[in-house]
Amino acid sequence: LMSLDVRTLFVVIIALSLLDAAALAFIAWRRHPELRPWALGPLLQGVGYMLLSLRGQAPDWLTVVVANGVTISCISMYTVGIARLQGIAPPWRAAFAPVLVQSIAFAALLDDIRARVVVGAAVMTWLIGQMLWMLWRRRHVTPGRGQYVLIVACLPMLLMLLLRGGLTLTGAVDTPTLTHASTLQSALFMTSAMSLVLVAVGAVMMMQDRTEEALRRSEAR
Repeated sequence: LMSLDVRTLFVVIIALSLLDAAALAFIAWRRHPELRPWALGPLLQGVGYMLLSLRGQAPDWLTVVVANGVTISCISMYTVGIARLQGIAPPWRAAFAPVLVQSIAFAALLDDIRARVVVGAAVMTWLIGQMLWMLWRRRHVTPGRGQYVLIVACLPMLLMLLLRGGLTLTGAVDTPTLTHASTLQSALFMTSAMSLVLVAVGAVMMMQDRTEEALRRSEAR
């Protein structure tokens, strides 16, 4: 099966992340502060992938522990962003505690890449599952279709993480290094790139849906 060059995929993800961050920051500036977490999310992902791309050239504590912590913090920011668009208090502890757990685990497992892959997949699965739960449980009180675009953005990434974690845990696949080209690695990073685009679209749609609902209610008074 086809596998793509991982470093090229990194460049694509970094470029998409920074573009998303800039576009969402421009929209959020002054008029829509609820979109600020959505701008910070892809910015963190872009910075995280920049650090990941230094693997083998910089210390492991930076390219493994810090890089992965910064990268998954983007999902934590999306969780905060969902709460902001739903008009509820952001779950800061629930959003960022898994990042701390992963960072501590990765620091202890610097020499065990297989264990890191399993732990990383588990933590990201938990964070994305948290996003899906927040969206699903308030779907009837949240206006519009933007929330469903976000759900669609989350599901492929969730499935890929479950697949990668399960196959690695059972030993069904070899545990590759970060830049090793394999079908599974390629699929994971391509899914991440596609999810980035859908998340940005979903966030803007949710903001627009919220604005239109507020306008409709004010006109109905």
